[in-house]
Amino acid sequence: MPFVQKLLDGASREDGLPTLDPDYAVRFDASMPGPVYLQSQSRVQHGLQSVNLSLVAHRNSRIINSLLGRAFYPDVPDRQLLDSLEDQETEAGSILCDAPQASRQPAVA
Repeated sequence: MPFVQKLLDGASREDGLPTLDPDYAVRFDASMPGPVYLQSQSRVQHGLQSVNLSLVAHRNSRIINSLLGRAFYPDVPDRQLLDSLEDQETEAGSILCDAPQASRQPAVA
């Protein structure tokens, strides 16, 4: 990805990685003709596998809202979203733990 690296040469950096705004737009030291959005290579995320794959849709909604200049998708604060996902995972885990275990004996034909 030499093109991306060359583009990011002018980005503001924190700990050696590009600094992103809440809408995932890269902050540049000099003005740019338009925004550059980045879904990886930042301090808080490192590719699609970062934190939780279900956050990709949330990140995309932030970018789309920024591109449109309006809230097409509801703006849910990151902490609220993460808390909601953790609650869902906890509920799913307790449902799985409480479910009756299927018999592991082979069926007799």
